[in-house]
Amino acid sequence: MTNLETNKHDPNRSDRQPRKKLKSKRKRWVPILVVLLLLLGGAGAYAAFLYAKFDQTLNKIAAPSGNDAEAIPVATNPITFLLLGIDDRGDGETLNSDTAMAISLNPITKSATVVSIPRDMEITFDGRSRKANYVFAHNYIVDKEKAFPKTKDFWSSKLGIPVDYMVTIDLEGFRKVVDVLGGVDVNVKMDMCYRDSSDEDGTNINLKAGQQHLDGPKALDYIRYRKSNCGTKESNDHDRNLRQQEVMNQLFGKLKSFNIITKVNDILDVAGDNIKTDVPSDTLKQMILSYMNIEREKIRFISLDGDWISPFVVIPNEDWENAKKALKIERMRTEANPNPTLDSKTPTGTDMKSNYRSSGNMR
Repeated sequence: MTNLETNKHDPNRSDRQPRKKLKSKRKRWVPILVVLLLLLGGAGAYAAFLYAKFDQTLNKIAAPSGNDAEAIPVATNPITFLLLGIDDRGDGETLNSDTAMAISLNPITKSATVVSIPRDMEITFDGRSRKANYVFAHNYIVDKEKAFPKTKDFWSSKLGIPVDYMVTIDLEGFRKVVDVLGGVDVNVKMDMCYRDSSDEDGTNINLKAGQQHLDGPKALDYIRYRKSNCGTKESNDHDRNLRQQEVMNQLFGKLKSFNIITKVNDILDVAGDNIKTDVPSDTLKQMILSYMNIEREKIRFISLDGDWISPFVVIPNEDWENAKKALKIERMRTEANPNPTLDSKTPTGTDMKSNYRSSGNMR
């Protein structure tokens, strides 16, 4: 019998060959499994680090959680909060709000309505005509500790619904968030130019019309631009609000993307240094969990367009009433009745009377 024939019929040789291949494959998989375990262990450690950082950041920006009998169950009850973008680049004493938005959130329908309030909108405060951005700045200068509740009281009366909470973000923080998220893509509709040579402000806006990718400083210029001192067309509060909503919507989309996981640490750093709120930390966690999966298509943006009657923007009463109505209706939505009318049951959430402590005469 030939060697070839012996090999074919030798059961011992045919059995040994696969075992050698199996051992070889096992040896190749060992380092791969080790690497995977290390990666998983590292991911677990990173996740634990981020969770601790997240908790630490919330405690830094939020109000202390306590045994507050009036705490709102935000996971089930609609709320309204006031978001102010604060320009604190000067002497730190003016704190005029460059951006103001009233936002109603509904956890049942996972939807939101955002009303941009023009900074120059005429209001009546303590019997005098003032601009909308005067309210928080005045309250802060008079009494820092009462600035949040007094500002909420004012806008609760003005909007006809309880403003449950308030959030301020320094515009420097906005700039940093845009940079962390890789910038925004916008279509600049006109040339924008404004130069301020003062040491306190130092604003230097110079944007060209057309499709642009903007970093943090340029995005801040884009949403703030109003006046020009170098020959370009000026903007107004209505157009500024539209640009602010455009950028906010894009940033919201970036925050929901998969790539955000690598940037969470940097975002938390920015948030901790630039955001303040009177939402208790435990409630803030519930809010984030309740709305983290909200779809952009379920966020309605409303911008108010008024008449410029120097030095104010005067909003037509009908437009203001429609904006108030939209915020109220958002609080009333349910799965069974996603499009209620104001004839429906009183909005759920906090008792509407609870926040109606007047801070002055309202226009």
